[in-house]
Order: sequence, then C-alpha cells, then structure tokens
Amino acid sequence: MSGPEKKKTATKIYHYIFWALILVPVAVAAIFPVTGPYVLLDEGCVALVFLAAALYLAIFLCQSFDKRKKKRALIIGIVCVLIFSLLGFWFGRNVVLDGVQGTQIVTVTDIEVGKRLGNKGRRADYFLSGTANGQNQIQVKISRKDYDRLGKIDRIAMEYYPHTRRVVRFL
Repeated sequence: MSGPEKKKTATKIYHYIFWALILVPVAVAAIFPVTGPYVLLDEGCVALVFLAAALYLAIFLCQSFDKRKKKRALIIGIVCVLIFSLLGFWFGRNVVLDGVQGTQIVTVTDIEVGKRLGNKGRRADYFLSGTANGQNQIQVKISRKDYDRLGKIDRIAMEYYPHTRRVVRFL
C-alpha cells in the first residue's frame, strides 16, 4: 500500500472506531434495565458518548490542522472539544461518585410512585419517591414492573446509589 492508501485505510478504521464508541453505549443504555446491579454502567453510557465525541473532534482537529487555514475554524473546533468534554464529565460525575462511595441501604416510607412522559409521550420514566429513614425526601428511578408492583406498598427497604438515584435492589 502506498502512502495515500494507508491514510485512507487509517481514516476508515478511525471512523469505524468512533461510530463503535458512539453506538455501543447507546445500545447498552437501551438494553440494560433501569434497576439492578448494572445501573452505573447504564448511567455512564451517556457520559461515554460525549467523551467519545470530544475525542473524535480532537483527533480530527489534530489530523486536519494546517497553519495556513483559518484560525477561527481551529478555535471553534477547540471550543467544541471543550464543550463535549465538559458535558461528558458533567454527566459522568455522579457515576464516579457512586462508584467510589458505593451503595446505601435505606427504608423508604410514605411511598408514591409516578411516571413522566418523555419525548412526545412515547417513552415514560418511572420513579419512586418517599421519606428515607424517616428524615430525607428521596426520589429514585424505577422500572415499569416496579412501578406496577410498588404502587400498593407503604414501606420498603432498598439498596441504591445516592448520586445517580438508581436502585440496585429492593430488600
């Protein structure tokens, strides 16, 4: 292979890797359940998408940088990399905090379950709210199955991640 052919092949591989870094987390987020032992992985997928986009833009800028081109385009590119990086770290901060601090076990009383409709009413997010250990108000994300089951319960113990507000299991 000659120089230009190698560059084209490397560019294709680079694009395939980028799309894998974007599509795999999106697929994982769609497949994993809302509650359970893998909730942090599900939450981290959003952060990974933004960080992958930032990495893609950064590599693209490095490859296409030419001093003769307009500096304005370079500045806009750098700002985009920073914005995507900040979004990735913003969405990932709670995942990191929960990973470091671990789960908490609480007893929730005064339970109310509800749902919020998503984009154009196509997807619903279910949640459980109540008083944790008789002190603090708490709201966590739950599955539809849990929504149907927990609507009739006055008190429940659960293990959950406090920063992402995701339930690992009901005790």
